[in-house]
Order: sequence, then C-alpha cells, then structure tokens
Amino acid sequence: MDVKTLAQQVNTLASQCVRCGLCLTVCPTYQLNRLEAESPRGRIQLLAAVARDELMPDAILNQHLSQCLSCRQCEMVCPTHVPYENLLLKGRALLQQKNPRQTGLSFILKIMTYSATWRRRLFNGYRLFVKLGLLSLSTRLGLLRLFKCQRLLAYLPKPLSPTFINASPYKIAHPRGCVLLLTGCSSDVLEPQTLTDAVFLLNAWGYEVIIPKEQQCCGALHAHAGFDTHAATLAKKNTAVFLAIAQQQKLAAIIQLTTGCASTWQTYVNLPAPIIDIQRFLLDQWPTDLRLNALALSVAIHTPCSQRNSMHEKSLSQSLLSKIPELQLTHFGDTTCCGAAGDYFLKHPQLSDQLGQHVTKALKPLAVSWVVSANIGCRLQLAKQLADQKMHHRQLSHPISVLARAL
Repeated sequence: MDVKTLAQQVNTLASQCVRCGLCLTVCPTYQLNRLEAESPRGRIQLLAAVARDELMPDAILNQHLSQCLSCRQCEMVCPTHVPYENLLLKGRALLQQKNPRQTGLSFILKIMTYSATWRRRLFNGYRLFVKLGLLSLSTRLGLLRLFKCQRLLAYLPKPLSPTFINASPYKIAHPRGCVLLLTGCSSDVLEPQTLTDAVFLLNAWGYEVIIPKEQQCCGALHAHAGFDTHAATLAKKNTAVFLAIAQQQKLAAIIQLTTGCASTWQTYVNLPAPIIDIQRFLLDQWPTDLRLNALALSVAIHTPCSQRNSMHEKSLSQSLLSKIPELQLTHFGDTTCCGAAGDYFLKHPQLSDQLGQHVTKALKPLAVSWVVSANIGCRLQLAKQLADQKMHHRQLSHPISVLARAL
C-alpha cells in the first residue's frame, strides 16, 4: 500500500479516539512508566501527527510505537471501539515506508520464517553445537555477549528436543473428517511434543490430520514490524497451499495451534474451511463416548492476551481442562501481558522482563506442578522467567498436552 493511502487510513482510524483515557488504566507499558507516549491514547496521537506530516519519524518516535505490546487490552475498554491493533499495524507500515529500517532482528526474523526445512537445519545445527560443548566454550570466551545472542539462547528449551518430523497425512480408520494442522513457525523446532500431542488428540477425536509441508509463517511478526507487504505475500502463499489441498481432500477445519497467530489468521480471506483454535475444536467436536483418566495434579492456567482479547475466549483453557477428572485448576497472570508479545522479548528485554517477572511472581505461593498457556511465545517467556526466579520444578506446556496425558 502506498504512503498516501496508508496515511489517510491511519488518520481516519485515529480520528475515532475521543481521548477519554480509559485505555491508560489497562495499558501495560503506561502502567510501568506513566508516560503519555507509552499509552494507546498517546500512540494514536503520535501516529495521527505522522500521517498528517506534522511529525517526522525518528528514533524516539519509533521506540514509543515499537514498545507497544499489541496486547489489545485497550480495545476491551474503549467506549468508541477504536480498532487499535489495525491502526497500529497500518501506522508501523507507514513509518517503515517513510523511514525504512533494516535491523539485525529483521534479519533473524527472515531466517526463522524462511522455510521449515531451513529452520530445522538451523536448530539441528544448534543442537550439535551444544552437544559438542561449543556453547559452553563460547560462553566462557564471551562470544555470545559479543554477538548479542545470549538473550535469544536463554529462551531456547533446555535440552532442545529433536525437531518434529512431519509424516503427514496422519490417517485413521473410519474418520469423521479431515483437518489441516497449522504448526506456526517455531513449534516444530521448539516444542515437537506439542505437535505430537495435537496429532494424537485429533486422531483420537476421529479426524485425519494433514500438516501442509509448504505452509509458511502466518505473517504476524512481519506485520507487527511494519513489513505489511511481506505479511500479505505470506498470506497469499498460505491460502494457495490450503486451497490446493482442499481440491484433493474435503476439509472440516483448519486448526491453529498457537493463539498468538489468531488475529493474523482472522485476516485471511477465501479459505476452503474455517480456521479454529485446537482447544475450541476439541471442545466443539467432543466425542460422546470419550473417557479420560483421572489426573490428581494441580495445574495453573495462564491465558494469553491473544486468547483473551483477539479470540475473546478467556475461559477456553479452563473449559477444556475441566473435562479431566480430579484435576485441580487455578489461574494466574490474567490482568496484564507477560511481555513475550511475538519478538518483543528480544527487542525490549528490560520491559519484557519487568512484565514477565510480575506475572510469574503470582506463581510463587501456588502449589502447582504444571503450568499451561496456549501461546508458544508466552510459554517461552514463562519458562525463562521461572528459571530466573529459581522455580524450575513446574512443568510447562500447551493445555492440550495435559489432555493428551489424561487420554
């Protein structure tokens, strides 16, 4: 989209804000530093000024807009229903066109989302690097600090499991139907067990599973970085893949596995089947003859911002796990963002850690052995923050993994 069109759209959306200030009470970054420019209201005014050429992009402006977590909590309290996330995405795209920026993080983003094959090779190489003791050596020599990658590596699971090998299609006898499973751009290398559990459950529910080998990143990370053209290209590629499969196989649904991609998947058009979160699909298609084993465990549920505010499914994980006999459920961290927010934990480490520590501190008095969250970014953030606070004894997973255990 050209600069003039983007500017007009940003200005139109920004004009819906009546500056009442209700968003300030729920904005995580405003609550941390009490700066107007770090609130939704303030950011809207900054974007409007840029759209009207009253303010030129600079490092300070970019920082204020980049530090928004896109948690969408402000949208939940806005009396005039300003579509803040849509405004922010268009605003960041406008800034990128007015002042193109290519950072080291942008390069990492392109590598991580280039292709599943490339990503698996990269992580298998890293596993070998660790196995040979080269990671420990690099740490002692200060090379990780030199290349500024110590924070990224701190978020990788330890130990890093072998990557998920896609053996799709996963067929069963007498299926109720067939579904596509979207893996996201990191589950196959960071959480292969989650994918294994997803296939196991969907098969147990009576559905054959196809994991498209040609699927790409949904485009969320690119859109939030201002690369709207690249995000649109990924959407077109994914849609073409889904349509091609649908020509050969009737699809009951396209299943998403991570809530962080939800708002982006919701923008896709002309799809051959609806995109549904796996938790919602399992609940809606619950087999009448299904029997689960009792689990005498205490589980703490973290509800990601994307599940609360994009999907509007605040109690989804609770509804799913309450099906398991004897399971004790509690909630934590439901009032603010955990600080993961896509690649935010890499771009803004100090703010991310402050938010993450605030959320995970709520776990300290809870006698729970298992912590669940439906977004992979949140799980990586929680795991890192729990490790920093010496709370290693909690198992951390997607809610479906607890369900798989019970089955």
